[in-house]
Amino acid sequence: MLSILSTLVPVFGIILFGIVVERMGFLPIETSGCLNQFVYWIGLPMMLFNQLARMEAGQMSGAIVWGILLGYGVTYLFAYAVFSGALRRHWEESSVFALLSSFPNAAFMGLPIVVLLLPDNSEAAIVASLCAVMTSVNLLFTDGRLEAGKHRGEGRKEVFLSLIRSLFHNPLLIYSALGAAVSLLRIPVPKPILSMAAMLGSTSAPCALFCMGMILSKQMTSSRGFVKGWARRQFPLHVLKLAVEPLFIFGVLYLFGVRGIALATATIVAAMPTAVAAYIIAEKYQVATEDSSLGIVVDTALSAVSIPLLIVGFQYYGLL
Repeated sequence: MLSILSTLVPVFGIILFGIVVERMGFLPIETSGCLNQFVYWIGLPMMLFNQLARMEAGQMSGAIVWGILLGYGVTYLFAYAVFSGALRRHWEESSVFALLSSFPNAAFMGLPIVVLLLPDNSEAAIVASLCAVMTSVNLLFTDGRLEAGKHRGEGRKEVFLSLIRSLFHNPLLIYSALGAAVSLLRIPVPKPILSMAAMLGSTSAPCALFCMGMILSKQMTSSRGFVKGWARRQFPLHVLKLAVEPLFIFGVLYLFGVRGIALATATIVAAMPTAVAAYIIAEKYQVATEDSSLGIVVDTALSAVSIPLLIVGFQYYGLL
């Protein structure tokens, strides 16, 4: 338990420090935007490239890849059914809430936590990297669905081309594909290049967590979600995100024959709170923006309890 706390306390401490710094106004107002761009375009892509390029043959099995994809897909569809069917929300709201329920903060929070928790385990780092990339599927699907609804009646070709352009502008997908290609095709990469990628990638964890704190602080300031009935509206979201999604990922991967560190790592990443990018989609289409902002803030606060409990459980049963 002490080893878990020694890892997670600094993680949430950096997030809290980012909140305090933003609230106190120590840094220019545009700092969070600059940090976010650095982490998104340079830090995380370099970390993903470095991890996947160093991957040895057999470390990335088809069962892990398809299990992760299916697990996130099942979670999204189940959440959509809950919000559209049981809670009778409009399809646009249901799409956003399904994204909030199935889009963990794998890149900015999950990957750093796994790297800090298991610093010398390449298998854990690779699985966390795969999760960080594959969570983008739900984001892109929701974006495409809402975009298609926005341009209903227009040509499908334009909507399809817009989605393709968004794929080719995603640095996480591009650098992950490059890293996987280097590993699978055994392309020799000069050591100075790998060292540079490792150095830049090592900056992504603290920068991502600090930037996340600053962004959460801004969301807490701008959110007007704490109104009467907010808890009732938010409750299904947090149950789905922090409990149901990790359970689905664990179950699907277990059925696919995945065990040990890989199973535990993928489940821990799935248990991360909702990523800020989900709010960006909500803001882009002006759908459930207040619920999205508030949901991410509350989700992150609740995860400070749920994540340690999950890790303790895995350690107790010998999966970590």
